[in-house]
Amino acid sequence: MRAMTAKPMVIPNKTETKWFVSFEALGEKRRRSIRETKIFSSEEEARLCAKEMVLAKRNNILAGTFMSPQATRRIISGQELHSWITNA
Repeated sequence: MRAMTAKPMVIPNKTETKWFVSFEALGEKRRRSIRETKIFSSEEEARLCAKEMVLAKRNNILAGTFMSPQATRRIISGQELHSWITNA
């Protein structure tokens, strides 16, 4: 009989926090807005993207973290978004 060898198991880093920035996509005005979302591995990258979206006068910008078992979800919008991007 052949001996079975165990393959190494890759376990994702569950403490890694991913950030997102979501905003209205450019295009035709419709009854419902179409959103675009970009994903980042650091808060700084997300902050820079959000700042670019504000300077480009995009509407309904949201930033935040994805749900993680070890972290609290965070959503940043409105006035909090403006102070978040300027307090880098």
